[in-house]
Amino acid sequence: MESSKKQLQSSLKQKTYDFFPRISQRIDNNDHWNGEKERQQQTNCNQRHVRKSSLNIPKSLAELRDTVRAENIALKSDHDHKTSKRSVGGWALRPDQLKYLKDHVYEYNASAGSILEVWIMQRFWTYLATFIPKFVAPCTITAIGFFINLITCSLIIAYSPDARSEVPTWTLFLCAIGVWLYQIADALDGKQCYKVQNSQLEEFYDHGCDSVSTILLMYATGIAIQAGQSPTLFLLVLFISLFAFYTTHWLSYVTNQMVFGKIDVTEAQWTMILTHLVTAVYGQSIWNYQIHVGTIVSIELRTLLSFATLITLFNSIIYQTSIILLGRQTPLEKAGVKIERNKNFNPYKPLLAPLFLSVLIYYCYTNGYYHMNPAMFILFCGLSFAKMTMKLVIAHCTNHEIELLDLTLVAPILLALNHFFFVSNNNSNHYDHYRFVLVSPDQALLCAFIWNTIELIRYFTFVSWDICIALDVNIFSIKYPPGHPKSRLQTGGFYVNGLNNDELLKNIK
Repeated sequence: MESSKKQLQSSLKQKTYDFFPRISQRIDNNDHWNGEKERQQQTNCNQRHVRKSSLNIPKSLAELRDTVRAENIALKSDHDHKTSKRSVGGWALRPDQLKYLKDHVYEYNASAGSILEVWIMQRFWTYLATFIPKFVAPCTITAIGFFINLITCSLIIAYSPDARSEVPTWTLFLCAIGVWLYQIADALDGKQCYKVQNSQLEEFYDHGCDSVSTILLMYATGIAIQAGQSPTLFLLVLFISLFAFYTTHWLSYVTNQMVFGKIDVTEAQWTMILTHLVTAVYGQSIWNYQIHVGTIVSIELRTLLSFATLITLFNSIIYQTSIILLGRQTPLEKAGVKIERNKNFNPYKPLLAPLFLSVLIYYCYTNGYYHMNPAMFILFCGLSFAKMTMKLVIAHCTNHEIELLDLTLVAPILLALNHFFFVSNNNSNHYDHYRFVLVSPDQALLCAFIWNTIELIRYFTFVSWDICIALDVNIFSIKYPPGHPKSRLQTGGFYVNGLNNDELLKNIK
C-alpha cells in the first residue's frame, strides 16, 4: 500500500516538472545539488565571457554583417524549431532567391545603341578604365558617383526647393560638373566589373543608385530652368522620367536583357549638363524667352524643352512596351543572339504597383500637398518609385516574381486617407482651422517622407547584405581577386557597346 502511494506521488511530481520545464527540480542529494551549482557558475562565467568578447570591435563592415546574421539565425533556431528544419531566408530575400543566387551563373545581356555612346563616349570611357587599379571594387566607383550627384543636387535644391527661386551661379556650374562625374562613374563601374568582379551585387547596387539619382538629376535640371512656374508640367516630366526608367527594368525583367534606344540616358545626361552651363552663363531668365509660332501662339523656351523631354520619354516607353507586350525583337535578337525570355511570370504584374502609386500621387497633388512643401513632396514620391525599381531589379536578378505589396505604398496610402478624413471649417485652401483630422497635413507629409527614406535605405542595405552572403563577396572590396577559385569574375551574356560588335558576331557564328 505504501509503495503504491510513493509511486503515485513520484508520478505527480514528474508531471509537475514536465509542465514547468524551467523550474529546477528539488534534489535532496547534496552531491547533485553541488553539481548543479557548479554548472550554474560555469554558465555565468561563459555568459560574462560572451559579453566581454562582444565588445570587440569588428575589423570590417562585412565581419559585422556576418556576425549579426549568424546571431540572428541562431536566435531563430533556438526559439523556433520549425526554422531550424528549413532553410533560413535573408534580411530581405526569400530562401529560394538566395538559392538561385548561389546556384546560377550570372549573365548580363545589354545592347548600347545610343548615338553619343557608340560614336564618342565608349572610346573615352574605355580609355579611362585602363587607369583604374584592379583592387578597386566596382561598387566603390558607383558609390563615389552617387554621392557626388547627391551633394551637388542637394545644394541647388536647398536654394530653390520650389523650382522657382533664383539660385547662385556657382551651384549651376557645380551641378554640371557633378552630372559629368556621375556619368563617368556610372560608365566605369560596369567596365571595372569585367576586370575584377561581375555579379548580381554590382547590377543591383548600380541600378539601385541610379533609381535615386534619376529623381535628383531631373529635379536639379527643373530648378535650373525654373520649371516650378508650371508645376503640373514639371511634375509630369519628373514622374514620366521615373516611369521610363522603371519600364527599362520591366523590359529586362521580361526579356533578360537591357535595351537602350538611339536617344537614351547618355543624351539625357549631356542635355542636363548643357542646360546647367547655359543657365550659368546667361542666367535663369533666358528660359523665359518667348518663341513665336505664327502670329498668335507663343511658347516659352522652358515649356518647349519640357515638351521635347516628354516626347523623348514617351517614345522610349512605347518602344520598350512594344517589345514586352507585342513581342518585337530586341537589338540582340536581331543580331542573332538567342536569349530565352521569362515566360514563368505574368508580364503585366509589374505595372500594377506603379500605376496604383501614380493614382495616389495624383490624388495627393490635387489636394495641395505639393504646394505645402514641393521638395519634400517630390522626393517622397521619387523615393517610392526608386524602391519599386529596386524590387524589380532584384526580382530579375533572382528569377523571382515581383511582389505587389510593399511597405513603400504605406506612406502614400495613409497620406491620401489622412486628407480623406480631413474636414476644414472654411472654404479656403488654408488649413488653419479644422474639425477633424488624423494628423495635420504638413506633419503627415513629413512623416511620409521620413518613412519612405528609412524604408528605401533599409531595403537597399538588407538586399546588398543578402547578395554578399549568398555569393560570398564584399561590397567595397574584392574578397577573391581574379584567378582565385572563388572569384566572381564571370563574363556571361552578351554586351554590345559599339566597340565589340565584330567580336560579338564571331561568337554568334
